[in-house]
Amino acid sequence: MSRFRKISIKKTRKKIAYRIWVYWRYTEFYAAKRGFIIPLFRFLSLGRRVYELEPSSVLPDQNKFDVLVKHYKASVERTSSYIEVVELNSDNIAGYIDHLLEIENKSYPEDFRANASIILDRFTDDLYPNPICLLYLKDKRPVAYSLGTNLELYDPFDYGYEIGCHPDYMKFCCFYLENSSVIPEERNSRLSIRVLLEVVIRAKRNGYLAVAAHMRVSNSTDKIGEKLGFTVLMTHNDFLGSHQESAFSYLNMRGLVEKN
Repeated sequence: MSRFRKISIKKTRKKIAYRIWVYWRYTEFYAAKRGFIIPLFRFLSLGRRVYELEPSSVLPDQNKFDVLVKHYKASVERTSSYIEVVELNSDNIAGYIDHLLEIENKSYPEDFRANASIILDRFTDDLYPNPICLLYLKDKRPVAYSLGTNLELYDPFDYGYEIGCHPDYMKFCCFYLENSSVIPEERNSRLSIRVLLEVVIRAKRNGYLAVAAHMRVSNSTDKIGEKLGFTVLMTHNDFLGSHQESAFSYLNMRGLVEKN
């Protein structure tokens, strides 16, 4: 058999496997919408410990949430005089995609950056077309953005079994914070706190009961998250194939109240 023939067969198998997985994902989604959850990833992870700390052990804490809200309001107060916030949606994302890519390029190593296709997909997905996405401008220049949507949108084969094994998975109640990016020259400021917390507060106001996120270890985002009420469930050593450590962090907001 020729080398070309072998390559052709491999590509065909990959295409078939991909199509099967896509069909499975839609089956899984629609079954869950009808109240029937298929625990595929719990089955695949049998005999292997996924979490260092089980998500079910993380209880909502009103006192910690009060502190989070306090930090959020203080960050807004201290940055509102020089920061403009643009809420992005499917109607205006095309006009701002270059702004987001500029932030990505300044914030991450090349193999860890989101491209235009990935970002735009978040606004056109058939099942979850309305992500929360906030763009921050300083003197009309893009300096930060946050982005996230339902936990179920994120493929556990890419983002880790910790997504598929999470007890909130397929319950459509957990917000996954995909990105919270601030350009280097604006870090170590109140803006970094605002970018992280504003999207959490938006998620809470939109009815989500919890927030999950992979937070980078190298820049201490995981430590900041812990100080603001997140709990680290486990560490992913090679998140998205980037050779970067990320802490899978969780904030349980069930029953919590945003006080004035």
